[in-house]
Amino acid sequence: KLVPNDEERKLLKEYNEPKENLSRAEQFLLGIVETERFNQKLKIMRTKLEFHAQIEELEENLEDLRVGLVALLENPRFRKTLITLVAIGNHLNNQNSFGFDIKSLPKLLEHKGVDENKTSLCRFYLDLLFQNQEELTIIHKDLAIVERLQDLDLDLLEAEVHQLTTNSKAVDREIEFLAAKMKRASELTDSEHNFKECLEVFANEVAEVLE
Repeated sequence: KLVPNDEERKLLKEYNEPKENLSRAEQFLLGIVETERFNQKLKIMRTKLEFHAQIEELEENLEDLRVGLVALLENPRFRKTLITLVAIGNHLNNQNSFGFDIKSLPKLLEHKGVDENKTSLCRFYLDLLFQNQEELTIIHKDLAIVERLQDLDLDLLEAEVHQLTTNSKAVDREIEFLAAKMKRASELTDSEHNFKECLEVFANEVAEVLE
């Protein structure tokens, strides 16, 4: 808990006795209530404090993803594996397709035969490789990076990028608020002026990263 709740705010705003009568904790809370747009400022300060660590982690994950995708696309065994899968699918379905949706690969585990062991299509395919193209069965040795990516949550990565964009807009809004206030009041307090300058530097840094 970083800020007073609504009930505490109400009590503090109604307080009109000397501040010295309050405990240090209560004086601190009173200062929060008296600070204009405190919640927005607190969120921005938290964004600034966490920004570099978030970017570093995000860049590491995105780089791992890029390396993994390149490894897949450029790996001849993986390419030959997909070609073989297309050939098996065409044979089983009496078709002449030239490819398939990569998202359908998990179905290899779902589709099972009518034999006693109900062999999955994936097991059938692996048995076929061991019999005819054993060199393809060691593809996992080529793609160690891909195995590390299996725990990478793409939805979470997308959400983190979206959150960074949202936080960037919040910084821009605070700068606009201070600029508008400066026009109305001719000048800002020293603390507001310093805060505005700090935000402008941070906003430029965020913009460069998000580009």
